[in-house]
Amino acid sequence: MNKYGLGVNYTAQKSEFGLFAPDMKKVSLVLYEDAGEYDEEGNVASHCGGRELPMKKTQDDIWRICVEEDLEQTCYMYKLTDETGREQYARDPYATAVTANGHRSVVLDLAKTDPEGFSQYKHVDNGSHTDAVVYELHVRDFSMDESVPFVHRGKFLAFTEKGLKTPGGHAAGIDSLKELGITHVQFQPIYDYAVVNELRVDEPGYQGQKFNWGYDPHNYNVPEGAYATDVIHPQARIKECKEMIMALHKAGIGVIMDVVFNHTFSIEDGPFGHIAPDYYYRKKPDGTYSDGAACGNEVATERKMVRAYIKDSLKYWVEEYGIDGFRFDLMGLIDVDTMQEITDELRSECKSDIILYGEPWQAGGSVLAEEKQTLKGAQKDRGFGIFNDNIRDALKGSTRGRDGAFVQGRKGFEKEIAEGVCGSIHSIASQPTEVVNYAGAHDDLNLWDKVITTLGLRTKEGFLNMEQGKLKRGNFEQAIAKATLHQGITSENVWENKAVRDCVLANSIVLTAQGIAFIHAGDEILRSKYGDANSFISPDAINKLQWQDKDRFYPVFQYYQKLITLRKKHPAFRMADRKEIMQHLEILTQKNGLVSFQITEHANGDEWKNIFVVYNGNDTSQQIVLPLNGTWELAIELGAEEKQQNKFAGEEITIAGTSMMIWYQK
Repeated sequence: MNKYGLGVNYTAQKSEFGLFAPDMKKVSLVLYEDAGEYDEEGNVASHCGGRELPMKKTQDDIWRICVEEDLEQTCYMYKLTDETGREQYARDPYATAVTANGHRSVVLDLAKTDPEGFSQYKHVDNGSHTDAVVYELHVRDFSMDESVPFVHRGKFLAFTEKGLKTPGGHAAGIDSLKELGITHVQFQPIYDYAVVNELRVDEPGYQGQKFNWGYDPHNYNVPEGAYATDVIHPQARIKECKEMIMALHKAGIGVIMDVVFNHTFSIEDGPFGHIAPDYYYRKKPDGTYSDGAACGNEVATERKMVRAYIKDSLKYWVEEYGIDGFRFDLMGLIDVDTMQEITDELRSECKSDIILYGEPWQAGGSVLAEEKQTLKGAQKDRGFGIFNDNIRDALKGSTRGRDGAFVQGRKGFEKEIAEGVCGSIHSIASQPTEVVNYAGAHDDLNLWDKVITTLGLRTKEGFLNMEQGKLKRGNFEQAIAKATLHQGITSENVWENKAVRDCVLANSIVLTAQGIAFIHAGDEILRSKYGDANSFISPDAINKLQWQDKDRFYPVFQYYQKLITLRKKHPAFRMADRKEIMQHLEILTQKNGLVSFQITEHANGDEWKNIFVVYNGNDTSQQIVLPLNGTWELAIELGAEEKQQNKFAGEEITIAGTSMMIWYQK
């Protein structure tokens, strides 16, 4: 049980309940025999009629009660009476199980939810954080493409299905993730979120919302029911989420969970709104709620019991589900002291090598003092990391605009690329473990769509004009059918295409830079979202991974696979200490659309003595001289099928336009 005895501590003989509600005049535990009566929208309008048991308030403002019965699978809520006499019902914010759509909390014996063999595959060894190759993925996106015969389409259990093939006979599903070689999957939120009606999400004719990214926290400590095969029985979603995690662990893939502690879906219907809104949410001096998340509220992470809640939630996911790391949404709104305590306690109490990183920004101005916000650079020497938007924008330009950057051939970004190659240790980081290098993520235009936009090819690709999940004009199905994504590109001519080379060069730089490497799901098969820059509630047709693209662009997949294998095999690309980087990595060129560097003297214990890497952002081929002494061998060249002959130091080599080469000496 957590430090303050909050939530429910269950045994077959008794259950102890605790709720922090400092300003309430009266609190009762309410027990129910069922989940309540649902309306057409999946809501339970009334919570009257339960068995009410008065709770007692202790000196620490926590209301407590012990019920000496076996309450397993009993639904419960709290009935709160404030100083004005107003009565409201609230879910338990510490609930670990809920009814459909998260309306009532449920007492469960969690030990019964462990799949057979779960303890054997509870975690993976993260190693040094710079060893990680993170693959950002949405649970539903993974298995909604009907060209692959998933049994559990859109569900946690899709990750347990082996032996699946694309129409062209290539590995699909979890087998493809393993084949690609990524070390971790970073899931977009898998806790229980609002908006999607879990009771009707699988109805073919249902017109309500079936898809959401999940950044609408509803019940922080419970898996999302829309990803379960059974939402009526509360234990199903828990067991199936564990089965997914276990399947990934068995495949040698760690699980990083995207968490949203900067805001909740709403105040009134959120986990804290009926309990203590003036405590859990930040307010402006005029009494209105601060909205640094641009979602209507922001959570007051700096307050003692809010900070305790966040830490308790994270520890619970690590200990109960085997989560290997966390990605923090809008981490700028989480005060830096809370982030430090999270880091220290998770490492000392739960998993010493746990991976922690987040977005070092906020979205709309906050009452939290700027020096307390976890912004870019605030993570220095604190043990957690940040997304490196410096290298992101230097690679391919702003996240939504038509501008380009290094990979599109624009000059002036070479120094930023070079700094990113060094793990940004001369600017925003003290150590390479503190930066996550990436070219794109779920937000905004994905990598392919950004490059297509930059090249002025949106119309040619048949991109859709989407807003808030809807097509602005015309018929959505017809527009999808008419789209001509990747027009004219085949597996035979794929490397001749400018957009392909731009995208692949961007991630080639990510995968050869010092720091944590991160790619968005589908980058390895040129995934498109039809130009939708904000697909958070868009239909599956836009969001799903289209597995047949692996058949179409298998040479691209193979290149990613080869490059990830090279990174994993050669620790010189994964140095974890700034001193090593400063001793072994030297930038040689950073101008005129070229960046080159050498890594020397068996850096980080690498079998290769010296490594030379060159990126060419120009559309045309360029000449560059090999450094040092002796003979160089070519390890990899973007898009090249035949290996070049050995070259000698001081000799000029030709690097193709929009390309990368890695040479080595043993």
